[in-house]
Amino acid sequence: MAEEQCGNCGRQHEKIKLDGSYGYGPQAELTIYTKNPEGGRKEETFTIPYMLIDFAKLHAIDQLHLILGYSICKLEKPDQLKSLGLA
Repeated sequence: MAEEQCGNCGRQHEKIKLDGSYGYGPQAELTIYTKNPEGGRKEETFTIPYMLIDFAKLHAIDQLHLILGYSICKLEKPDQLKSLGLA
């Protein structure tokens, strides 16, 4: 990270690298519940960045009864974002 002074306002600004070195924010475990061909219940869990979950589409799929349901568990925030006060 580099600090530089803005010519217009005279304040110090901190640059954040957007190369993925700070991560994508908090992770989440998304569990989707579906029916088994035998009639039972099957669940699959995915760990993805929380900000990439499309809640509108997930809710629409649930309302159309294409899945039995879903659950989302937000995981710990990355330390790098905490140090910047962004998480």
